Amino acid sequence: MSTWVQPRNAGHVLLFSIFTCGLYQLIWYHDMYTDLVALDHKTPTGHGYWIDLLLTVLTCGLWGIYVDYQITLQLDAMAKARGMNVGKDNATLVVVLDVAAYVSGWMTNLMTTAMHQDQLNKLLAGPAPTSAARGR
Repeated sequence: MSTWVQPRNAGHVLLFSIFTCGLYQLIWYHDMYTDLVALDHKTPTGHGYWIDLLLTVLTCGLWGIYVDYQITLQLDAMAKARGMNVGKDNATLVVVLDVAAYVSGWMTNLMTTAMHQDQLNKLLAGPAPTSAARGR
């Protein structure tokens, strides 16, 4: 596991995103992409951050729902590779919260950001990947 990927406080991510009217969330997504590449050697969609940001803007946020879904699947797969219990279906909850963001003034999308950060923090605190997962 990379030593330069550091956990972030999910509550701080949520508060900074609210206080900056969502601007910090853009920085956080960039950092999440960087962390995922460092830990799993790929981005959630196979595209770079800037391409996914552009597609999200051009589709009025619809591509962002797919990005969040893929981030959740990638984090869950990484947790399973480390022998961690994933449990519930986080991907469905993320999609529901992201769709609800269109009527909640984007507040539920901030919840998915905090959920992703919490998942990443658990990965960083958990065991290293098994040898089978490391060999990809």
